[in-house]
Amino acid sequence: MLNQKIDAVVILGGGLKKDKNGWRTTNFNEGDNFGCLGDRLRVPAGAFLYKNFKKINPNLLMVASGGRGQYKDVPGAPAVSSVLKKELVELGVKRGDIIIEDKSGTTYQQLKELRRLILKNNWNKIVILSNRCHLPRVAALIENVKNLEFLKRRLETKKIFLISAENVLLKYEKKKWKNIIERAYKSKLMKNRLVLEKQGIKQLKAGLYKLR
Repeated sequence: MLNQKIDAVVILGGGLKKDKNGWRTTNFNEGDNFGCLGDRLRVPAGAFLYKNFKKINPNLLMVASGGRGQYKDVPGAPAVSSVLKKELVELGVKRGDIIIEDKSGTTYQQLKELRRLILKNNWNKIVILSNRCHLPRVAALIENVKNLEFLKRRLETKKIFLISAENVLLKYEKKKWKNIIERAYKSKLMKNRLVLEKQGIKQLKAGLYKLR
């Protein structure tokens, strides 16, 4: 797959953290009510994919996805996508190659917006990039929600690829990331996250999932 012509890499946005330097994506040791986050991994992984696919398709675009979502009532909180864009640029992604999608607040909404972007830009093949723990629910949403059938057909015909940030980083920077990832997936925060993700998948398959 890494040798195919990809039109866009879509980074699904997740959690943010505010520190003395402003807002940033979350590390593995930072979580919320949903458990471990680790969304920061999507940024360097996205930068690696950008550099790889850009060699084959000079017109490759990156999509930073996510609005204010759970932070909509937090004064001064930015859209998740704007933080993703800032961090991607810091890692060498050209600003003009990044599309901002800042309307969505949930994974389901991100996937609905993705359908619109695919049609608008006439993309053929795309990558959806997220964390390993998150991708099974992404797949379950695509496979079980009726108004995402457009994405389901494209997933089945290998026009959409689901790739985990962890796998990308282990491919390109294994020495740096291997121990970090292994420790994270043994942590209590991650175990809590995996339980909730599995519950969500079961609800989707049973038709009980509350779409937001």
